[in-house]
Order: sequence, then C-alpha cells, then structure tokens
Amino acid sequence: MYCTNCGSEINDNDACRKCGFDPTSEKNFCSNCGTKTDPRQVICTHCGVSLGGNSVSVTIGEDKTIAILSYITLIGFIIALVMHSSNKTKLGAYHLRQALGLMCTGFAIYIVLMILVIIPFLFIIKLILMPLVSLGILVLLIMGIINAANGEMKPVPLVGQLYEKWFASVFN
Repeated sequence: MYCTNCGSEINDNDACRKCGFDPTSEKNFCSNCGTKTDPRQVICTHCGVSLGGNSVSVTIGEDKTIAILSYITLIGFIIALVMHSSNKTKLGAYHLRQALGLMCTGFAIYIVLMILVIIPFLFIIKLILMPLVSLGILVLLIMGIINAANGEMKPVPLVGQLYEKWFASVFN
C-alpha cells in the first residue's frame, strides 16, 4: 500500500512513517494502492481491489475459474481475460498478472536459449538448460494454479513479486 499524501510505501491501514498521513481518514482513496477513486466506484481501476460499500455480482466459483484459466496455455489465458473483462475481480486480476509474467519470462528465456543454438560450443549448455528451465516454469505454473484454486493471492516463488511491480496497472 502507498501513502496517498506523499507516495511512500506503508503497511495496511498504518499511518505513514514519512509524513504521518492516516490512510483510513480518507474515503476517496484505494486502501490497497492509494489511488484516488470516485465514490461510485466498486473496484479500484488501478489495482483491482474491491472498494467496499457496493456489491460486486461475481460468484466465488467464477472468480477462481478466471484465476485458474489464466495459467492454462495461451488459449486459457485469453478466455480468462475475456471473462475478466466483463466481471472484474481482485483474484482474477492478480492471477492474470502472475500468469502474464510467467509467460513473458518463459518466452524471454526461450529466446535466449535459441540464441545459444547459433553459437556451436554453447549448444551443449542449451541441451542441459532447456529441460531444467522448462521444468522450473512448469513448477511455477502449477504453484500458481494451486494458489488460484485455493483463492489465495500469493505470488509465485522467485519472480512473483517482480510481476506484481511490473504489471501493477494491468487487468484492472
């Protein structure tokens, strides 16, 4: 969460250590990211958090379906994205960001490993690294699916925190 007064990172609902601003005193700011909101908003347009007060007509099952589908191939990701566009949920947005990060990471690593094929003496390194990297991405995907199925918004190990920063404003 960020202070709406000075922008410093703060703990949930704690006063800012830098400027002393109390985030609970303002009702027109998102309690998660500090973005200024309209009182009529149901979901923060910046981070996807429910702003409370108004009800969102999304069932828990639908919320988890979007989250789980986002990890299952590119087609599953696209279906989850379409479902999320009509029913924005915090859980769905979170797991769409995590899945997007895993896809981008996997693609970037694949490109680097393909470049290694060009250099003859590095071909052996590629033969060793490709299965290990693929297995690592698969394990992270499975961990993401498990978190989504449990309705948890836990980042995938090693890189999940980076995805939260890089894609903070995506899918809101």
